[in-house]
Amino acid sequence: MRIGLTSLYAWRPHVEHTHFLAELARAGGHEVRFLTCDGDLPSCYTRQLRDRPAWKECLQCRVGGIRSFESRGVSALSDFVPRRAPAPDAASLDWTRSSASTLGRFESNADFSSPEFHALNAALAPSARMAHEAARQWIEREHLDAVILFNGRMDITRAVFEAARSLGKRVLSHERTWFGDGIQLLPDEHCLGLSSVWRLVSDWRDRPLTQDQALRAAALVARRFLRRNQTEWRAY
Repeated sequence: MRIGLTSLYAWRPHVEHTHFLAELARAGGHEVRFLTCDGDLPSCYTRQLRDRPAWKECLQCRVGGIRSFESRGVSALSDFVPRRAPAPDAASLDWTRSSASTLGRFESNADFSSPEFHALNAALAPSARMAHEAARQWIEREHLDAVILFNGRMDITRAVFEAARSLGKRVLSHERTWFGDGIQLLPDEHCLGLSSVWRLVSDWRDRPLTQDQALRAAALVARRFLRRNQTEWRAY
């Protein structure tokens, strides 16, 4: 198989996870290709989140991206689409809703109707549209059979996820595990998908824990209540 891997945001440990999964794919006899962002987008979640000049943010992302592990088979978004902002469309505005909601802490119906939410969503949507088109062209040019990507929920990662699905490709998203000590793999779902979780629950819910397992589970739950779960990707 020819497998494409992408972690467009250069966040640790997710880029390392992408590289690790690529090594597993190679060990299994598969070919791998990569897609990255070389400061190609007019805006993104990271640039909206941090109060730093765009050139600094993009430079850090380029230095810390997949090119810090891989030198061959790496394509950039700008290899496929020009660096200009297209007008947002209905699909791209939908893909960026989650990121805009997180950035502005928008939660209520009134929040989602506010000018502030619409402005933030509209600022992210052109990048998602560009990432979607670039990902489609990348998948087709590289003759990819499947795509593995980080997250799949946030703006441009969601755009890549939707690009793979639109071409009928298998797509697998990865995240930290809930307790931060491994990699969570979700076939054909983004990071909020629960189908795989429910299958695991169905398989294991009637099997009693050993004493050691029960103590470990209690410790994990206690860490959440005490807000000491520093390695968990989402603090509950």
